[in-house]
This record gives sequence, C-alpha cells and structure tokens, in this order.
Amino acid sequence: MRLKLNRPVSQLILIAYIAITFGFRFVYEVQLTSHYWLSLVTGVIFLSLPYALIKVGFLNPGWFWFEKEFKEESSEAKA
Repeated sequence: MRLKLNRPVSQLILIAYIAITFGFRFVYEVQLTSHYWLSLVTGVIFLSLPYALIKVGFLNPGWFWFEKEFKEESSEAKA
C-alpha cells in the first residue's frame, strides 16, 4: 500500500515549500555574493526533493490552475 496525497494537499505543500525555499535563498544567499556555484548547488538540492516525491508518487500536484486550459486544448486538437 503506497501513501499518496490528493491533489489539493499536494499543491498546498508544494506552494509552501517553494515559498519557504525562495525566502531562504533570497535572505541567506545574499551573503554568498562570490560563491555562485553554491547558489546553483542549493537550488538543485531544493528542487530535487519535490521532484523525487512527485516521481515516487507521494505528491500528485497536477498543473495547478492550468488544468482546464490543457483539457480544452487537447479536446480541440482531437476534434
């Protein structure tokens, strides 16, 4: 039995995670002005966690508010 969160909860978790990591990067990476490589590594690490959780199937975020537009475009392309 795999644990899988529903779509709205997954979206809220991802929005909160992105907001927290952006806040961290804007506040603390200002001090690392000459270490651009450290900024890149930090960004990759911060993005790898939600990517892994989505690939495993724990998070099921969808396309946030763009799902209706994607469904309309795909139905128009089929017609």
